[in-house]
Amino acid sequence: MTKTKLAGKLVLLTYLFLQANVSYSQSRSQFNISLKDSDSIMALVKPEYRWMGTFGLTVSDEMKLKYHKPSGFSYEDSVECFKDYPKLEKTFSCKSFQLHSNDEQFIAFLEFVPQYTKELETTINGLFPQHARELVDNQHRWQMRARIKAYYGDEIGESWVDSIKLHSTKEAREKFNADSVFSFSIRLRPSDYYKKDFKYVKALLIQKNGRGYACIYSFYTDKAKARFGKYWRKIENILRYED
Repeated sequence: MTKTKLAGKLVLLTYLFLQANVSYSQSRSQFNISLKDSDSIMALVKPEYRWMGTFGLTVSDEMKLKYHKPSGFSYEDSVECFKDYPKLEKTFSCKSFQLHSNDEQFIAFLEFVPQYTKELETTINGLFPQHARELVDNQHRWQMRARIKAYYGDEIGESWVDSIKLHSTKEAREKFNADSVFSFSIRLRPSDYYKKDFKYVKALLIQKNGRGYACIYSFYTDKAKARFGKYWRKIENILRYED
């Protein structure tokens, strides 16, 4: 690999890392509270979001994203950083919000990213002018591209767009009250099988202008693949933007 290509990769990885961490800190900065205040803050979180901790305030109030718990699934109160799976760690980073099917054949990881501000966009583009992007209400598109390219690597080139399904505007509005909805699938390589049996990934991303976006990353086994519709119909209905 040439020094130019290596330098380009390092810049891009740094850029994506900054995006992820800035959005993380942005979404949580309003909740800089002391332990003695935590109970009163949690009391403000709607009951259905309390498993998400104080971040539930951002999801339910700032993003106005309604959550509905699916039947046949339970919460898993832990963080998954895929440390034993280098390719998955690079692709998905850490995920805090998990739903496990009761038969343990299907796992959904939820990701919530509030809308970027113009100030944040200006800051990021100022740091990386060679990769300047229009991020406000578009950060979901770049995040989706980054996930796909992180897994498949440089060989996928610009054909990453072929991995994407763009759902119709009608479906986006009727199902999710969203402005845009995308999905994509990844069949994991054997070396990347999650917990040995989870071989497939399907992601659903929903976005509404001014509200940010949410993504559901679903990992499932061969057994779940045979009855995929049963699981997916429940999972795709858990989130909807409120008016």
